Amino acid sequence: MKRCNWEERVERRFDGEVSDATAVDAHVSTCAHCKAYLADLELIRSVTHTAGPVPEIADAQFNAFMDGVREGIAPKPSPWRGLWAMASLTAAAFVVAFSAFILMRGETQPVLATEIESVSTELAGATVYKSDDGVTTVWVNMAEDDLP
Repeated sequence: MKRCNWEERVERRFDGEVSDATAVDAHVSTCAHCKAYLADLELIRSVTHTAGPVPEIADAQFNAFMDGVREGIAPKPSPWRGLWAMASLTAAAFVVAFSAFILMRGETQPVLATEIESVSTELAGATVYKSDDGVTTVWVNMAEDDLP
C-alpha cells in the first residue's frame, strides 16, 4: 500500500497533539490510506488497553528481577556434560594412539603380481584357478618346513 505524506499528522491527531484537527479530519475522510491507517491505530490502542496495567518494579526488587531474567536466559548445565567430555577425550586419545601405531609399525612390502600367459609348477600342493573373466590365481599350500 502506498504511503501518504499525512501519516505523521494522522498519528499526532490520534494522540491529540495536533492544532489543526479539522484539516486532518477532512484529509482522513478523503484519503483511503489514512482512513485505514487511523483504523489500525484505533485497533492497536483497543487491544493494548485490554492487556491490563503493567506492574512496576521497585528499586529494591530490581536486582532480584534481573537475576530472574539472567536465569531464564542462561543455559543450564547438563548433568551429562562431564560424561560427554570424558567420552570425547577418550575417543580422541584412541584415534591418536591408533594412528601412531599404524605410522610406527613399519612399512610392509607390497605383493607384486605379474600377468602370465600360462602357468606350470613343480611345487607340491600348488593349485591353479582360472576364472571366467581371465584372472588366474595360484594357490600354494606348503608345510612350514619346506619354505626356503
